[in-house]
Amino acid sequence: PPDTAARGHGDAPAADWEAESGPGDAPGLASALAGEPAEAAAPGGDEDERSIFGPGEEGVIDMAMLRDLVAEIIREELQGPLGERITRNVRMLVRREINRALEARGLD
Repeated sequence: PPDTAARGHGDAPAADWEAESGPGDAPGLASALAGEPAEAAAPGGDEDERSIFGPGEEGVIDMAMLRDLVAEIIREELQGPLGERITRNVRMLVRREINRALEARGLD
């Protein structure tokens, strides 16, 4: 059966933005989550330039550091085209719900 949790009162899926996503929508987030090993250990001594760790620091990420890193990446992505699309979709959903409430009130 189709997933009804993502649908709004029998309409199109509320998560239409998933279907609209394209290859260039979130390059920063995608590359950060990909964690390609080539970037982490670049040849020629560039390791310190590409690493989030300073020279001599242990390469272990604790939960607080990871949380801050993810929050920063998400914040950056939401300020770009992805955030604009999410804002537009939320506004459409709010307008639709307001119209439904007004129509329901008018029918009573």
